[in-house]
Amino acid sequence: MTTMTAPDKKSLRISEFDKTDQLMARLHRSLRKNYDRQLKSFGLTPCQFEVLLTLWSEDGIVLGELRRRVSRDGPTITGVVDRMEKKMLVKRTRDPHDRRVVKVHLTSKGENMREDLSRTKKLVIEKITKSLSLKETGFRLLRTRHMTYPVEMQPSLDLVNRSRNARSEKGFPRMDFHEKAKLLEIHHPDFRADEKEEIRIGPSRGARAPKELARVIESHSRLDLDAVDPAKADFKTDVLIIGSGGGGITAALAARERGADVLLATKLRLGDSNTVMAEGGIGAATGPDE
Repeated sequence: MTTMTAPDKKSLRISEFDKTDQLMARLHRSLRKNYDRQLKSFGLTPCQFEVLLTLWSEDGIVLGELRRRVSRDGPTITGVVDRMEKKMLVKRTRDPHDRRVVKVHLTSKGENMREDLSRTKKLVIEKITKSLSLKETGFRLLRTRHMTYPVEMQPSLDLVNRSRNARSEKGFPRMDFHEKAKLLEIHHPDFRADEKEEIRIGPSRGARAPKELARVIESHSRLDLDAVDPAKADFKTDVLIIGSGGGGITAALAARERGADVLLATKLRLGDSNTVMAEGGIGAATGPDE
């Protein structure tokens, strides 16, 4: 374990980070709880609501493009659209010029839900933000009806919108391993050499890491050393797992089955992982119609 110099009095102390974490956790729980309750009253799951939001913005898009916009895999979005068809919220059609292309359209019932759901969304946000104490958190909360892109990005967004249909129907040649590696080295921040630097201190000294991570590792500790005794352990465990997503839970179960004492640390509740909220992957279904 590397011993680091205690932060000076001007440094940001852990109590201030706690305030941020508590506010974000509280806001997340309130939004999730209220949205889930309201969506259930309409007979919808969060993913089905995302599909409606996407189609209200652009109706009749290709099924593959819909999958990308709501960030779901192929089998998951197919199942979601199947259930929405049974509820008569959407319908699928085949492109007359290419029968392999499937497009998803709103029905009149799906279109008519827009006003009620938009009003409900606004009421939920207003209810939650009114309950937050600015004095308690020390933050100014910006409440807006819509989050928009900066003005300077509008030309790029217009180009994306104009070219979307052509790109969705265009075929792209498969790249081999070396072509993929070259593309990643040019564009992906995790692979670009100029996005990494050498760690200068600690057990990882000499290793290269993303610049942001290197600066965190080299920075002063965020722990209040006056309040924490490094020599005293509050918990003893064989395996410490940070994060209760699909990977963390799987690792915890695997270690426990082999007789290890496991401590699982997570920000919120066990079910508040992306794996579960994505309605797919290795996460269990959380609703009767999923």
